[in-house]
Amino acid sequence: MSFRIGDTRLKLHPLLCFLLAVCALFRALPFSSIVALLFHESGHFLCGKWMHVPIHEIEIGLLGGVMQCDTEKLSRAKRILLSLAGPLGSLLGYAACYYFLSRHTSHVVFFLDCLRMNLLLLLVNLLPILPLDGGQIVLQAFDESPLCRRILSGASVLAGIMLIALSVHFAFLKKLILSPALAGCFLIYAASIEKRTAAGICLHRALSLRSSLENKRILPARMYAASADRKLVHIISQLSGSKYVCLVVLDENSGRELGRLNTFSITHLLLENNALTLRDAVEASKTPP
Repeated sequence: MSFRIGDTRLKLHPLLCFLLAVCALFRALPFSSIVALLFHESGHFLCGKWMHVPIHEIEIGLLGGVMQCDTEKLSRAKRILLSLAGPLGSLLGYAACYYFLSRHTSHVVFFLDCLRMNLLLLLVNLLPILPLDGGQIVLQAFDESPLCRRILSGASVLAGIMLIALSVHFAFLKKLILSPALAGCFLIYAASIEKRTAAGICLHRALSLRSSLENKRILPARMYAASADRKLVHIISQLSGSKYVCLVVLDENSGRELGRLNTFSITHLLLENNALTLRDAVEASKTPP
């Protein structure tokens, strides 16, 4: 089930639509969790619109929501603000539910559940693990450092194992509570695809940058882009016989540009040490002889 809000498509998981209809009739808590999730995603959505970020899709699934948008041209501060907007939306939902509880005596159970779910969503999303907002904030604060990404992904796996263990513990107590196990599996799955997602981002940025460079080039030079973990000697065979070459070196995880190598610097570095990676080559080219 999906519908559009302007240029943005809002997509609801099919099972979620069914569960929402059933739970709205028989139990308040699951329905209130959807309301809390909408407050949270609205924070991201409104912040993105305020910053004129192209938002393609918002998907509300069984284990949370995901907003797909283009943030490549945003500054680091704006990317942090966009990640922080979700918890701020949950805080606004908490304040709204608290206001209605203090002013109205009807639907107390529903508003109390919404209050708790907004608070839970606020606290959980501030945890420094990927793909939660807290993990995204920490990742952007460290400028998408590869080491930081690995640490946060490891924290996601550890948190997932702990949540699965919690469900197993409840099972030994003869209480079937599957939600922690499902959340744990989601975190482990998210951590497993994090590297693949980062590689995809890197490839997308490399292709975009290459297209931009080719459109703007003035000199008769061939433009190339490659990830920083590749060996300099290995890419020589992929360079054409053009007299002038400009090689843009991109971080293998974030896709961020680390530097550029020209024909002269590539030749000089190969003569000095043909075992250099592109990352080392960029650093060496910045060092005065």
